[in-house]
Amino acid sequence: MTRPILWSYDLSTMISNHLALPPHREVSWQRYSLLRSKTLIKMLGVLLLCGGLAGCGSSAANLTGTWQFTFKSSAYGNTYTGTASITQGGYVNSLGSGREHTITGTVNLTNAPCATTAPLSGTISNLSVILTITEAPESVSLTGVVNSAFTAMSGSYAAPLGGCTNGDFGSWAATKS
Repeated sequence: MTRPILWSYDLSTMISNHLALPPHREVSWQRYSLLRSKTLIKMLGVLLLCGGLAGCGSSAANLTGTWQFTFKSSAYGNTYTGTASITQGGYVNSLGSGREHTITGTVNLTNAPCATTAPLSGTISNLSVILTITEAPESVSLTGVVNSAFTAMSGSYAAPLGGCTNGDFGSWAATKS
């Protein structure tokens, strides 16, 4: 019977290999055990610290919050405004190997041609954002960047031809309130 390789098995193997006694050194068993225990405690401390901070090297700032949006239509010359409640979620893939996070929320629009309230979804990777506002049945695609403080973002938007969005496109900007 073949046992599946588990992540914990791989981690323990890696730690054991890292902490293996070099063949060229003469060290007492007690001293070796003490060194191995100290190294293991340090490694576990780093793992716990990284997990508690949502990943080493990541910033605590994110998109979660209330945002004031402005859309300026290049196609029709109109300006639309809105307020969005955004939540930045976890990693897109279950392994957490990338830096891409999910974004969900709701936007309340003023002077918009289709909907006054619409769901918002998308992703953020580093400082690049890709959002979709679904003004049923059309979806408006937004691409842009967020500043490093996660207090402002801007970019361009485009909607498909037909329907109430009728191929609208232009620029957008948002500030966190």
